[in-house]
Amino acid sequence: MAKWFLAAAGFVLGLATANVFSSPEVRAVELDDLPEPYYSVLWENDEIRVVEHRLEAGDREPMHFHPRMIGYFLETSTVRVTELDGTTVEPVLTKGMIGEAGPWTHEIENIGETPLHSLIVEFKTEGE
Repeated sequence: MAKWFLAAAGFVLGLATANVFSSPEVRAVELDDLPEPYYSVLWENDEIRVVEHRLEAGDREPMHFHPRMIGYFLETSTVRVTELDGTTVEPVLTKGMIGEAGPWTHEIENIGETPLHSLIVEFKTEGE
């Protein structure tokens, strides 16, 4: 399991760094502190932050901000995402799914029966 996790992290990290270094002009993005205990920073440098995200069934995390990011889902889960304007969606996040989002402010509630577990690569800079 550990080798698979590291391989997945390396894959996502490779996608992230390729995108950061392909941008000729960049500007800083403000990063909020992510709500504990749901997020753990695994690695970061001046351009990106790699985060492990876990949200148990029934848990809800508070409203928070992410810059542009790529997520890789390690387990299948169903969540309710509420954006700052009150808009909600209830996606099923499938194991192995990769998605790009942000920048955005939102809260997440795990409304399924399985934990949400993902790796997130946040871009600390954005191309102009």
